[in-house]
Amino acid sequence: DKKDDQPTDWPKYAEHLEHCVDDVRRVASDVHRGLVQNVLVSKKNPLVESAMPVIIELLRDESPAVRDTVAWTIGRVCETLPEVALHEAYLVPLLTGLVEGLSSEPRVAANICWAFSSLAESAYDAASGRKFFYSNQLSFKSSSCNNEIYFKYLFLTISYLVLSENSGHNGEPRTYILSQYFNVITERLLATSSRPDGGQHNLRNAAYSALMALMRSAAQDCYCEVQRVTLIVLERLESIIGLEHQIVSHQDRAQFNDLQSLLCGTLQSVLRKISKEDAPVISDKVMLALMSMFRTTTTPVAEGSGDQSVINGETDKTKFSDGVQEDALLAVSALVEAVGESFVKYVNDFMPILVICLRNHRETQVCMNAVGLLGDMCRVLNKNLLPHCDGLITILDGNFTSTL
Repeated sequence: DKKDDQPTDWPKYAEHLEHCVDDVRRVASDVHRGLVQNVLVSKKNPLVESAMPVIIELLRDESPAVRDTVAWTIGRVCETLPEVALHEAYLVPLLTGLVEGLSSEPRVAANICWAFSSLAESAYDAASGRKFFYSNQLSFKSSSCNNEIYFKYLFLTISYLVLSENSGHNGEPRTYILSQYFNVITERLLATSSRPDGGQHNLRNAAYSALMALMRSAAQDCYCEVQRVTLIVLERLESIIGLEHQIVSHQDRAQFNDLQSLLCGTLQSVLRKISKEDAPVISDKVMLALMSMFRTTTTPVAEGSGDQSVINGETDKTKFSDGVQEDALLAVSALVEAVGESFVKYVNDFMPILVICLRNHRETQVCMNAVGLLGDMCRVLNKNLLPHCDGLITILDGNFTSTL
């Protein structure tokens, strides 16, 4: 495991996997994984670069064990040495191999999803100039200059120009290296997230996580695809809510809740990309879907009509679905940010749900997310929230004194 033990002919070792029989290849691929780990930790770019063609080709290997190791290897390269993965000499064959690999066995496809997550985030950082800014800022701090103030302002000016050259009005890059492949990757990740075997090896979670990363990292020229994904996620959320009556076991319930959480997380990612002009167009559908989901996973706090009676009522036994409310509250928060003061039209209907979540002392994260959402609503809605303030302050005061 020592770094000094790394072979100088490591690329040839990777290529040797092609000529091993199945059992030997399985063992060799495990050893290969260890070698890759050591090489990546030491960040020996030339070794990794020289091995990339062979590694990419092995994505099509007949052995699932080899493809699994190679997919993991590429994920580590994308995470640790993104400049190698994003290099123009390897990017097209790499993306082709990764997209094809999403049809592989669940354990292989899950690792490929992880690779897409790291690749998307690294591509966005490269396009926005973040890596340039921070690396050069560190270099500047470590160097000695006679005229420190002059060079400091010179550096900041150059950094600003680099960051601004490819950025629009909101600071997002106008385009990035994945833009021309964005639609294809998105389509395949959506398909992967719906695979019948998505429950194996955490594949469904990995696919949605990769989709979220891709949406978060989208450049401005990918906006149309972000809009399309938003509508698809909404359709999926609406359809799954209608399937709750088909749940017959604890396993069904767990999978149902997990999928709802994943869809809420994806919805949150796309809502943060939707423009202020387009957000009102879809806000009714978003809120309707989220409210329907809240109503199927919570029980009213108190009997009575109107949200003020709910706020002042006593806490009743409440049914929560693990993790769903946490992600749904974050999705509502994203909608608040997207539509601004227009969210006021949803307040009266949504307030009873928010109260239930605020009173849920037993599930700390739900309560914390509800408090965070309330803070966003106060900041955006201002005086429009005044009719509810007395009851909300009483609830928050009760949270401070709660012993749970």
